[in-house]
Order: sequence, then C-alpha cells, then structure tokens
Amino acid sequence: MTFGLLKSIIEKNLLESYKDSSSFKKAINEFKINVLNNKNLSKVYSIYDELTKPQGLSTEDAKDFLEEGLWTLRNLVSNLKMPKNILETKTENKYRNIDLLLYPDLSNLTIKEKVQIKKEIIKTLSSSAPIHEAKVNLPLTSMVKIANQTLHNYLENLDENSKKEFFELIKEDSQVLESKFESLKTLAVDKLSPILENEKDSETKKRISETIDKIKRDRFDQITYLKLKNLVESI
Repeated sequence: MTFGLLKSIIEKNLLESYKDSSSFKKAINEFKINVLNNKNLSKVYSIYDELTKPQGLSTEDAKDFLEEGLWTLRNLVSNLKMPKNILETKTENKYRNIDLLLYPDLSNLTIKEKVQIKKEIIKTLSSSAPIHEAKVNLPLTSMVKIANQTLHNYLENLDENSKKEFFELIKEDSQVLESKFESLKTLAVDKLSPILENEKDSETKKRISETIDKIKRDRFDQITYLKLKNLVESI
C-alpha cells in the first residue's frame, strides 16, 4: 500500500465516523496511534497535505517546493513503518500524483508522464488558497481538532453547497436521519422502477437496474445520504 492510499483511507474513515459517537472515538484513537504517535509518519502525512494544497507560490518557488518535498519524502518513506491495522479498501487515492512520483517502481511512468504530473502539482501549488465560507464548528478536544482538520481537508474537494448540506446533516440526530435515509431509498426505488420498465435500451436498463440494487444495499452515513438525496431530486 502506498502512503497516499493509506492517507486517503484514514481520511475516509474519519469522515464516515461522524455518523455516531462510538465510531468517531474509535477512528480518533486509530488516528492517534497510526499518525500522531509516529513522528516520521506524522511528518509524511503533513508534507502530503502541503504538496496537494494551493500555496500561492510563484512558479519557480512551486518547483523548488515540490522538489524539496519529494526529497524529504523519499528519505522518510524509505525507513517508514506503515501501520499494520489499516485494511486496504476500495477508496479513491486523492494523493495519486504524489504516489506516482514517490514510488517509481510501482508506477513505471515515462519521463513525459512524470513531467506532466509535476506540472499539475506545480499548478496547484501556484494557486491561491480558496476562501471557504462553510466551516466545521464542533465541540472538540485538542486531539479531536487535529482529526477534524483532516476531515476538513477531505471536504475541500466538495462544492460549497455539498459542504453546507453536510455541515447541517452532522448536527442532526443520527437515528432521525437514518429513518429519513430509509424513506429516501424507498422513494428512489419507486421513482426508478417505472423508468426501468419503460426503458427499451438494454444497456440503459442494465445501469438503472444496477443503481436500484445498489440503493437497496446502501447503508446509512451522511455522505451516502447526500448522494441519494441528490439522486432523488434529479429523477
């Protein structure tokens, strides 16, 4: 497992843990053990963040920043002991570009591909940091605040409307929200079923059928709720 994938999994677990207090406590404890208590791993974690966020640098400074970051990462990763209690799951690797440059034996990139990836990273580093109107405002201890920052980094990839909806959702009672989720599932299936019956194209029918099956299998969490709510509204 690459570090970028590991970081993506940790962030996903933190995000999904907000659905109930016991899951959140467990995720926080794992975050403390796997990241905060390991000086080198914590530093790698921080550098990955810095290399994938807008820094407002000039192009030349961004190039130097990237090269210095990669050099530091190579020295740290070579002796880094990855956590053994993190299971590899189907999680989108949000740090794939850094991984591709850091793990050449796994990526097998051409020189042209490496240059293109570096350009993409430099473009990000040269961008100005966006101003986010929506903010996480939760009663957290100092250690939980660190985990909350990781969650905030994860949420940066959502649009402003999705963020605002998410922040409203995490304030609601999880049991009430889960009940609404089940109602949304029923509504979604009820809307899709007649479309499936009337559809003539076999490929489209297959996709609709797969969507219905997925909705029936889905389990509640705030992000899944948001996705399902948006689907129902779009039908």
